[in-house]
Amino acid sequence: MKNVIILLTLSGLIPFYLEDIIFLLSLFNVSIFFEFSNLYQYIYGSIVISFLSGMQWQRFIYHSEKSVYKYFLPIFSSIWAWSLIFDIFNSLFIVISGLSFCLIIELIFQNKLIPVWFKNLRIITTILAILSFYV
Repeated sequence: MKNVIILLTLSGLIPFYLEDIIFLLSLFNVSIFFEFSNLYQYIYGSIVISFLSGMQWQRFIYHSEKSVYKYFLPIFSSIWAWSLIFDIFNSLFIVISGLSFCLIIELIFQNKLIPVWFKNLRIITTILAILSFYV
């Protein structure tokens, strides 16, 4: 099951690198008629942040977290991610900071709830997702 989780997590990075993949295919005369802009990347990043926020909520609920403020952290990151709809000019900052904030929540507040291999996977995928905006 661990291998399936790793494979699915890493395949979730593909949309972040879709523009680069299309560019590489065009170098080999592969015609792909797809209008791509960074807006797709930002929206996908917001979807990922919302998904991660849901996972964090589930962990807090499953482990009967008593601290109410911890339930607001995942909600904040999800709302923060979708605020890019109102501020498209700062979308890069919003998505990168949202992905980073989700990772920080998991490393600080959910450190004992997550297996070490999954923490390492999350660190790697977060770094790769952030790097996709600079490639």
